[in-house]
Amino acid sequence: MDCLPTFLLIGAAKAGTTALAQMLSQHPDVFFAPNKEPSFFAWMGQTLAVQGPGDWEALSPYVVTSWDAYRRQFDGAGAAAAVGEASTAYLYHPLAAGRIAAHLPEVRLIAILRQPAERAYAAYWHLARDGRETLDFAAALQAEPGRIADGWEQLWHYRQMGYYAAQLQRYLAYFERSRLYICLYEDLQVDAAATAQGIFGFLGVDAEFTPRVGLSANKGGLPRLAWLYRLLAGGRVRGMGRRWAAAGLRRGARRVLDRWPMRKPSFDPDLRAALTGEYRDDILRLQEMLQRDLSGWF
Repeated sequence: MDCLPTFLLIGAAKAGTTALAQMLSQHPDVFFAPNKEPSFFAWMGQTLAVQGPGDWEALSPYVVTSWDAYRRQFDGAGAAAAVGEASTAYLYHPLAAGRIAAHLPEVRLIAILRQPAERAYAAYWHLARDGRETLDFAAALQAEPGRIADGWEQLWHYRQMGYYAAQLQRYLAYFERSRLYICLYEDLQVDAAATAQGIFGFLGVDAEFTPRVGLSANKGGLPRLAWLYRLLAGGRVRGMGRRWAAAGLRRGARRVLDRWPMRKPSFDPDLRAALTGEYRDDILRLQEMLQRDLSGWF
C-alpha cells in the first residue's frame, strides 16, 4: 500500500532544520524518510542541473526527480501516524508550493526561520566548510546575482533566500494558515523540547513525548583538520552515498561530522547591519504574518 507524506519540513536552510528533524524523528509515531533532502517538489520531472563548485556532488546522492521514486521514500513508514520528509529547497523554490498543493493537498507544513542575515552567513560558512566557497562573505554577496544567473544551487543564494514573508506568501496562496506551523531558530535555542512538542501537537501525535535535545548538526565554519573533514564529507564519500547508506556507515560518518570542531569568525557588525537593512520591509511583513515581535532581528 502506497504511503505519502502527511507533513513536510520545508526550510529554511541553515535555520536548524537538521536538528529539528532529528528531534521529531525520535517520536514513535513519526516517520521521516531516511533520505533527508529528496527535494522532489523542487526538481520534479527535471534533470538535476547545477553549475556551482561541488553542487552535483552535494545534491545528486539525495535529489529525487520522479514520482515513483519519491513514493518509495516512505515505504518504511509502517503504521506511523505522521509521515514526512525534510527538504529545505521547498520554502525558497518559486514553484514548490503549487506542486505540493497539487500532489499533497492535505499535507501539513513546518517552517523554521532564522534572522536572515545570520542565516546567510551560516550558509556561507557551510559552503566554506566544504571547500566550495573561496570568496570572503562580502565578495560572495557581490557575486551572488551572477552565480544565480549561471545556475548555481540555491544554497549559494545567500541574500535572496532570506525574504521569508514573500516565500511564505506563496504557500498561503495554496494552503490555509492552519496547515502551516512556523517557528523560529531562537525557539530551538530557548527550549528545543517544547518546540518539538508544539510540532507534535500540530502533527496530531502525542505531544507529551519529550525528545532528546542538545543535538548539534550540520554546523558551518572552518573545520580543524580540514583535509580529513572534506575527505569524509566531500565528493569521494558522497559518490559512494547509497552504498554507505546501505551499510550504515554513512550515518556513522555523519555523526562524526556533526561533532567536528569548527571555528567560525564573527560576523562583521557593519555588514550584518547593512544586510539586515535590506530585509527590513520583509521582516516587518513577517512580523505581522506571525503576530510575533521580531524587533530582535534588527
